Amino acid sequence: MVPETEQRARPLRRALRADSGAATAETAVVLIAVFALLALIVSLGGLFVSHARLSEGARTAAREMMISADPQGAIAKAKVVSGDGASFDISTSGDWVTVNAHATWRVGGPILGMTFPLEASAHTRLEPHLVRSGP
Repeated sequence: MVPETEQRARPLRRALRADSGAATAETAVVLIAVFALLALIVSLGGLFVSHARLSEGARTAAREMMISADPQGAIAKAKVVSGDGASFDISTSGDWVTVNAHATWRVGGPILGMTFPLEASAHTRLEPHLVRSGP
């Protein structure tokens, strides 16, 4: 015959060793982590693509300034590349042109609503026929 204390201990041991539902709980925790990591990767990808578009817009404006010296035309072409949310500042110093581009990248939509400022610049030299000669 089994002592009474050992009979009471058996169900407790079985309950402690039972793992019904443990796999489901572990899967849920892992899936949450995987989806959070996937969301982070997609968001960072969007950030890098937005910055690449802004940089390309600055280079486009600089190239347009290099060949035509028309700031409005250069900004219009740069906005086609970068999107309407970008703003551009064009400055000239002698025969050099500098284009600074600014935009805001938004992530999270209405839930998180986070914004990050993006900046890019491009420098180039004006074509010789566009350089103003001195008096």
